[in-house]
Amino acid sequence: MELDNDMAWRYKIIPLKTLSRLIGVVSRVHFPPWLLRRAVDWYSSRYNVNTGEMITPTEGFRTFNEFFTRRLKEGSRGMDTDRRAVVSPVDGRIDQFGPIESSTMMQAKGIRYPVRDLIPSEAAAAFNNGDFITLYLSPGDYHRIHSPVDGTITGYMHVPGRLLSVRESVARNVPGLYTGNERVITFIRSKRGMVAVCKVGAANVGAISLSFDAAASKSFSHSLKEVIYPAAKEKTMRRGDELGVFNLGSTVIIIFEKGIVRFTIKSTGLKIKMGQQIAVWE
Repeated sequence: MELDNDMAWRYKIIPLKTLSRLIGVVSRVHFPPWLLRRAVDWYSSRYNVNTGEMITPTEGFRTFNEFFTRRLKEGSRGMDTDRRAVVSPVDGRIDQFGPIESSTMMQAKGIRYPVRDLIPSEAAAAFNNGDFITLYLSPGDYHRIHSPVDGTITGYMHVPGRLLSVRESVARNVPGLYTGNERVITFIRSKRGMVAVCKVGAANVGAISLSFDAAASKSFSHSLKEVIYPAAKEKTMRRGDELGVFNLGSTVIIIFEKGIVRFTIKSTGLKIKMGQQIAVWE
């Protein structure tokens, strides 16, 4: 059901950030193993989690967050073999994709937002007239985030904000949804140009962590933080290498510099797996 304007306003004032942080704390509590197993079984059934592909520790998961941020067995995801391919960094649903019109992107039909609002940095200008894709992760999806391209991580940005739900009904009714939510952006320099992977927080997200810089995640605060690595500390990534983790679910937006990719996906609403092709280099 879509939210009317009054419902959207009320949704904004609910203290979702506080509730989400509380859920994040609870998700790390060491519950009795029998209770945690029941919780995992219920959640897996409710949200269609493929438990056969996940790595389960010998002693079982110690917390619900360990289950939610589970790793997958080797071979569970294939990587597109086309050397020109840009791949999905996550399991998710394709919500939007297409050109950036001058400096604005599509959130939903009739709602656009500036790249500079999503990436409040001088770095945003590099993506004007480029291309973007928005991928939504459902509660049952695998929630680790991987690199869509080969390249070098030049830096990252943490933008504090609210934690509204990013489900489709909210995206269609709350302008500035992604630009108001907390987010972590990773900047990757590929051989073709710059790529930004924007990880957007949402209701029930306990935290967003960076796999390539664990110390950075611990330093996130209520202040905007942008870090540009000196050349000696830039980090080389291959397609499929892990970039980060959603501790409970959300959305990933990938932004490309002008003229460097051509999307090969055909429509929105489709489910896609990490490693599947979404575009090719131009």
